[in-house]
Amino acid sequence: MRIWLEDIETGKPAELSYKTTLSAGFDIPCKVVFDEQRGITKVPLVRNSTPTVVSTGLRLRYEATEAEIASGLPFLMLVPRSSSVKHGIRLMNSPAVIDLDYEGEIVLQLQNEHPRHNAIYIGSGESYVQGMFISTVRADFEVVNKIRGKGGLGSTTTTSQEEEPAKQIFKATKVATSKPSTTK
Repeated sequence: MRIWLEDIETGKPAELSYKTTLSAGFDIPCKVVFDEQRGITKVPLVRNSTPTVVSTGLRLRYEATEAEIASGLPFLMLVPRSSSVKHGIRLMNSPAVIDLDYEGEIVLQLQNEHPRHNAIYIGSGESYVQGMFISTVRADFEVVNKIRGKGGLGSTTTTSQEEEPAKQIFKATKVATSKPSTTK
């Protein structure tokens, strides 16, 4: 399977890399376009305001065979870099999950939570988020009737149907056999 992040402007693979051979994630740089009206190349994150959407200029692309996809369906997860905490920057939807079939630009919802800085300025090329490709499986679901015991949350005790009515729940029964589209 081949997965990459593409630069939206050039249509070419973005130049991203792992910092060390043991790094789990790779930095996702911010892309801030020069604002002629305000004359700045940095985006302010104002404390106690709504999250600011910051561009990355990237989109997810992949090539895979049906067999590769069936063996594990990957997705891109975005999480804050540890240095983001030092700067008081929070990724609002952390961890962010980006499915392979997402077509749009990857954007970051960042918020300033620094106790002393009213504004933090984000510039092009600065990284506050890292990406990780994670593999998962898809499941088929089937409705089953299950009787739950009176032990409450976390209890594995079950009772007979006379003591408590059956509740419909869903459970994963097996890995899905349906195949999603294989090229984006």
